Amino acid sequence: MTEIRPQIPLRKHNLRNCHPRHCAQAVNASGRFNSGVSDMRYVYMALIAALAGLVVLFKVQNFESATVSLFSMSVTLPVSMLVLLIYVLGMFTGGFVLALVRTWIRGASARSS
Repeated sequence: MTEIRPQIPLRKHNLRNCHPRHCAQAVNASGRFNSGVSDMRYVYMALIAALAGLVVLFKVQNFESATVSLFSMSVTLPVSMLVLLIYVLGMFTGGFVLALVRTWIRGASARSS
């Protein structure tokens, strides 16, 4: 098993017979000890909570039903479900289009070289 070495400088703990992975404290570029928890983690968690709150609020406020018709078929769902369905379909089609364009670009570059 190979040892993974950190890329940041380490200061070893004062205790003897301690494994470096458990006793070493990472030091950032300014020479201060890292607490092990990034401050940005809390910002990301707050953004995720705010986004989840907005989604729940959207779901609660758009409970009315809407009917979508295509040819002879029709579907009646709450507006929030229709928006979610359209969003997911857009993610899939956007991913497929992106993959198709990448394939075309790779094929064109392979033919030119």
